[in-house]
Amino acid sequence: MSLVSPEGVYTYSWNEQSLGLNDYEIVNPTARPFETTIYQLMVTDEFGCSVLDTAIVNVIPEPFLLVPNAFTPNFDGTNDYFYPIHSKVTSIDWKVFDRWGEMLYETNDLNAQGWDGTNDGEPAALGVYLYQINYQYDGEDEIRIERGDVTLVR
Repeated sequence: MSLVSPEGVYTYSWNEQSLGLNDYEIVNPTARPFETTIYQLMVTDEFGCSVLDTAIVNVIPEPFLLVPNAFTPNFDGTNDYFYPIHSKVTSIDWKVFDRWGEMLYETNDLNAQGWDGTNDGEPAALGVYLYQINYQYDGEDEIRIERGDVTLVR
């Protein structure tokens, strides 16, 4: 797109490898990248003179903790372990209980593989299990608590 201004006519061209722009040929596109992205803009005047400039849009992901509601510990390589998915969690105390309140799994390891669906080394019965996760986000003093259930399916 060419833009006429008091100083002349300019053409704007954003680097097309920079994903997340709503338009690559305007001076002020909206950027919505999913990750930190470097954008390059080439501005060319009516005489063919060009200048290149760079802008960096830093994306800082929000902290989160997501807990699946089912898993299939049949050791086929898919969904074999029950574990929370998280970002910016700095501490965790995570427990899994059967329906009678017996604790089957506990960890404080943020990188733990997860519960493998066993109870004392034996496959746990199909059904619903309860969990409680106490955790903290980076830079926060508050201890958050997530409780819920997960279905074990084989």
